[in-house]
Amino acid sequence: KSHPESRAEDKLQFDSGAAAYKVKDYTRALESFSQALLTRDIGLQSKGHYNLGNTLYQRGETEKSDDKKIKDWTNAVDHYQQTLRLDPQR
Repeated sequence: KSHPESRAEDKLQFDSGAAAYKVKDYTRALESFSQALLTRDIGLQSKGHYNLGNTLYQRGETEKSDDKKIKDWTNAVDHYQQTLRLDPQR
């Protein structure tokens, strides 16, 4: 916490998102993965976008409203595209 721009803090945010995703707490996962995007580490940014895409897809699966499903899935595609821009080998 004393060095919020440190790589350890960025990785901690990412790991927090992964933990939340595993227990299907998609709102918390989205928050943590979004925070992890603030890193200067391009690899971690790529992983963050990829996991945001997965989280949005899964959250969309749970939505009852078609409009909300489509919004989440559209945002998921945007994050997958960002992943490929940052890391074309992904």
